[in-house]
Amino acid sequence: MTRNSDIILPCTVLALVFFVLLGYPVISEEIERRLPLLSLLYIANHLADDVARVEAAESRFPPNYPMVLAEYGGLSNHDHMKSLAGLSAEVRQYAPPAGLLAVVILWSKGLPRDLLSADPVGRIEGDLATVRRKERVASVKRSEILAGESLVYLKHAPPAVRQKVSARKGLPPAVLEKGLAFCGEKVPLDRPDVRRRIVYQIEHLLGEMRDTTRIWLKRKDRYASVIEAILKKEGVPAELALLPALESGYNGAIVSPALARGWWQFLKTTATGSMSRDPALNWTLRVENWRDERSDLVLSTHSAARYLNWMRTRIADGSSPVSWLTVAAAYNAGLSEIVHRTGAYGTTSYWDMKLPLETENYVPRWIAFALIDAHREFYGVGNSGNSTISFDTLGGLHLSRDVPLSLLAALTASSVRLIRELNPGLNKSETSLRAIVDSRAVTHTIHVPKRCGDKVVNALREGGYLKSGPSQIETDRGARSEG
Repeated sequence: MTRNSDIILPCTVLALVFFVLLGYPVISEEIERRLPLLSLLYIANHLADDVARVEAAESRFPPNYPMVLAEYGGLSNHDHMKSLAGLSAEVRQYAPPAGLLAVVILWSKGLPRDLLSADPVGRIEGDLATVRRKERVASVKRSEILAGESLVYLKHAPPAVRQKVSARKGLPPAVLEKGLAFCGEKVPLDRPDVRRRIVYQIEHLLGEMRDTTRIWLKRKDRYASVIEAILKKEGVPAELALLPALESGYNGAIVSPALARGWWQFLKTTATGSMSRDPALNWTLRVENWRDERSDLVLSTHSAARYLNWMRTRIADGSSPVSWLTVAAAYNAGLSEIVHRTGAYGTTSYWDMKLPLETENYVPRWIAFALIDAHREFYGVGNSGNSTISFDTLGGLHLSRDVPLSLLAALTASSVRLIRELNPGLNKSETSLRAIVDSRAVTHTIHVPKRCGDKVVNALREGGYLKSGPSQIETDRGARSEG
């Protein structure tokens, strides 16, 4: 029996190796042949998602299918899609062993699992035909509802005329006249689709989200100057200082359902696991029980800038610098998602790719918020009157004994509340800056009220609290200290 087992196992392994050696080239060749269908497969998936989204929208009227048809209606007559119809119809269905091998190959290449088994041209044509049929029915229903409401209205006296509230929600005259430069590039407002998306987000921010937008502007006035100074030092455009509005509402303590945390909403795995081989782009943050640097305005902004710069190098195709709009899209959707899209659509331009809905809204909303911020009087949102936060950063502090937060408050003639606001990365249960944590010395980067840095350092040194440091004292911004 043992002798048979000794023979069966090697034979099985040899058969498996032989099968892989024979099947791999065949399946790989078929994958390469079907790669031109990749962009159409993405479009087919998004078309299905958008139809489902329109049908799920709460409304007493039938679904608004014209919106979908306006976005996708011309695909049926597109020459590129017609030329791929024959290839798309050649669907490949593999038996389980070959099917498993195909899945592994697709996974290793970062391609969709259904690339070989899908007919994207057929799906797009079928879905569009279904949407057109549904729209004809929905149009009749909408007409009936409107006619019924008109009859009801005629039976009542016309409503009293209300004074209209002036609400400007289009593009400012200066932008219409001179155009819009954003992150060092021209936004193509002459394209109807681009202009429509930005204006829609302006209306959204000044409509349903008006109260939230006012809060964002108020917090932006308090924190953005610190963020802008750090981004400038890291070589990142100042416009990205507005991204924390969309990410966290400028709230360093916010935690998302996915457990992303802080001003820039870093996941723990991303924050603690920098993949950059360039030390200047190392974005690693410390996430521990007693402190979480994702909530530290200075340290997390340095890391976000380096992470954005790193992603820009990863998306680059070598021909020209990648648009910061595309980098922001990668920050929202994930780097791998954007890399797949740039390959599928043959471009790194944000405006020329079909993206997940959240990312489709993300960049236009960012631009819309920037326009509202820059033209507050035009949009009637006014100035917040909020004071800009300012502080000194002490990096590379090594303590010989714990420093109570109340001592820092006394030394700076402020309050523990302000010390905590300046150092939100410290766990709320912590009442001191600890010298030793889990039997090891730790390095601190702390922020104190402006023009108090030297005073605090001297007092800590004279009181026997300071073992060494700081490695630097900076005003309004910080530099990372190693240790």
